[in-house]
Amino acid sequence: MTTATMKMPELTTELLDSMKTSIERMSKTNQLMILHILKSNLMVKLNENKSGVFINMACLPVELLQNMYHFIHYVKDQEQLLQTMEVERDKMAILFPPSEDRGLALQTEWNQFSVHE
Repeated sequence: MTTATMKMPELTTELLDSMKTSIERMSKTNQLMILHILKSNLMVKLNENKSGVFINMACLPVELLQNMYHFIHYVKDQEQLLQTMEVERDKMAILFPPSEDRGLALQTEWNQFSVHE
């Protein structure tokens, strides 16, 4: 099931708290995307000070909470995918360690095909 088709569970204080914690742990870039989602609704009141932006999530429209929920899970899916790819890359590095000889051999092959005047 893709993130876009994922149905948000019933809205509870536990879900809102879980979403809040996930957002707090996100990178600044992803937090700014959440802020962009919030700003897309003109009815949302944002409270901002030098410590950050604060909202009352219990007062947000359900549609906005769904958008945030989907984005949170999209970010989690991407992080898991990246972690899986890094593990695979590390396995490949063990199986096929980098070699200076390999780079030299490729350069030698390339030079054979070069046109010399």
